[in-house]
Amino acid sequence: MQNRFAYIDVCKGLLIIFVVLGHLIWFVGKHDIANTFCNEIGVVFSYFITPYYMCAFFLITGYCSNFNKKFKSVFISSFKTIKIPAVSLTAICLIIQKILDGEGNLISYLHLGLIHSWYESLFWFLDALFLAKLLYWAINRWVNNEYAKGLLCLMLFVFTYFLNYLNLYPNYGYHRHALFFVMFIFIGNWLRKKNFIFEIKWILATLITYLLSTLFLFLGGYSTPSITGPLNVTSSDSIFFWLMLSFSGSITIVGICKLFDRNRVLQYIGKNSLVFYCFHLSFLKLSLGIKYLSDSYFFSLVYLLLILTVILGLCTLFSEMLNSKYGRYLLGKF
Repeated sequence: MQNRFAYIDVCKGLLIIFVVLGHLIWFVGKHDIANTFCNEIGVVFSYFITPYYMCAFFLITGYCSNFNKKFKSVFISSFKTIKIPAVSLTAICLIIQKILDGEGNLISYLHLGLIHSWYESLFWFLDALFLAKLLYWAINRWVNNEYAKGLLCLMLFVFTYFLNYLNLYPNYGYHRHALFFVMFIFIGNWLRKKNFIFEIKWILATLITYLLSTLFLFLGGYSTPSITGPLNVTSSDSIFFWLMLSFSGSITIVGICKLFDRNRVLQYIGKNSLVFYCFHLSFLKLSLGIKYLSDSYFFSLVYLLLILTVILGLCTLFSEMLNSKYGRYLLGKF
């Protein structure tokens, strides 16, 4: 889009915080730092955030992208803003991780990051986004009818749903993620073409839909399906409910952010969401150095907020460094 909407940056910033918080909850559980409160936070997070928080990124991409361009233009733009950062930031993150692990031979990891990550980086989201954008360009180019486009994207989702369940071969280059998420690029792009406005009535409708669907899953004892790094959507989960949760959740979160689009902190994080996404996992290990001292709910919450603040602070520092005159080349900003 020619004009940058503040609420889109706010939404991306909030979603990135959800990503960091989700990984933080997983991390403290993996290292036995968690107590009952942290586990309860994880349950709430799995029902109210995970079904849509990655889907919303792809919906926003579709909403903010123009696919009525020549392939060369779309490819070069996507290559610069997605593939180049995926490669360069993979190399940097590998070095950071090895330094934190106390390893001295960094050259081999730098080489690995600069070579291997051209076809599969550390960041599944960037690889999947790159492939999904190119795939949707082809769909948009060769299929004129909007309903046919939607049906094709839905068929790709269902096909990949069962392909993932059979697991016949590895997920090379995170292509299964791309096949899953291309549908959300279509939805976002369709909303753009229809000049969809995130009004209160739509926010309330999608919010109620999401809450009722979540209540049904919770009372029925069902797990909430989601797509993150590992593909957690399997045949044991309902495609129908996953689609309902992911779509209604994505529309709701974008609509809510439009109501509160003046938050400069979230705007900053949203504009630098790529850096926050790529570097926050590298800084999670630092949380092991902050010892957990109490089992009370209050101090558990303080602990999680403290770690979250440290991670966001370090990511902010790296954002400032990479947005410098020469650092911008690593982000594909040239």
